Amino acid sequence: MNRVKRTDLVVLVLVAVVGLAFPLVFPSNYVISQGIEILFFVGVCTAWNIVGGMAGQFAFTHSIYIGCGAYAAAVCSVNGISPFLGMAIGCALSVVLGLAIAWTAARFQLPRLAFALITLAFSEIGLLCVLASDRLGGPAGFPIPFTGGESFWMLQLSYTGYYMLVLLFTLLCLGVALTLMVTRSGYTYRCVRDNERAASAIGISTLRVKLHSMMISAALTSLIGSAYALYLGFIDPQELAGPEIMIEVILFAAVGGMGTLWGPALGAAVLVLLGNVLREEFGGVLPPGSHTFVYGSAVVLVIVLAREGLLDVLRKAWRTVRGRATARTASQGAA
Repeated sequence: MNRVKRTDLVVLVLVAVVGLAFPLVFPSNYVISQGIEILFFVGVCTAWNIVGGMAGQFAFTHSIYIGCGAYAAAVCSVNGISPFLGMAIGCALSVVLGLAIAWTAARFQLPRLAFALITLAFSEIGLLCVLASDRLGGPAGFPIPFTGGESFWMLQLSYTGYYMLVLLFTLLCLGVALTLMVTRSGYTYRCVRDNERAASAIGISTLRVKLHSMMISAALTSLIGSAYALYLGFIDPQELAGPEIMIEVILFAAVGGMGTLWGPALGAAVLVLLGNVLREEFGGVLPPGSHTFVYGSAVVLVIVLAREGLLDVLRKAWRTVRGRATARTASQGAA
């Protein structure tokens, strides 16, 4: 295992340790709820990055996978069936839909822009199907009642319990992404992303790469979507099953650094935290809409000044600091 792989593994372990210690250090339900939201977007951005950043398939369909996981778990919970079964059903349905969408795009050899547009259309179709379904609550949403007593089997948990559940799926997303980064599958993903024709010329099946990446990404997105919906206790179709959430996910990944392991996670954590602070701390102090303007200005500034993402900026800063420290040590030794 080379140095980069060891470093990523160490960082993953540190993230797990900090995540587990977070509710112990900050036991407030309000702070834990903020942590759950950040973990949700970190997990979804990491899952999307597998197909969007690594494989280069700019997909907008992940809102469908979030909706599949959320509604499947919610329907099971309302009918007295364990949401674990709903998670499995939502995951399987998401994989089937993801494979169908990826196969359709590959079968007709759609260019990347056309693939993005057709996945956006599928996302809109998925939202319309939910809004038209009375059994799923339609535009009014789908409530998930809390029975009042904690039950692991029915996933009726405390704030800390839901936090741990979302943390588990987020770590799963990061672990899968790390595995893909250092294995042959990940290398084939990046080959197809960089030059699809050249990848085909050296014997890489582009169809297999597109199907494989979409399958993994859809399954992970569905799992974390179901956990987040159970925590919320209510499914708003516009927020969880609409294409708007995909704009946020892609924005977070782009700001952090697409195609890298930690870039999407970093972008999600920073921007979700920044948005919450601006909205809650300065929303009543600044003129109406000013916090949104400040948030948008900060995002534009980062995109203009850090074209490779925040992670690239941190890496360059670390190399500069380490280079100066090495040079200082060498000069002291020479003296």
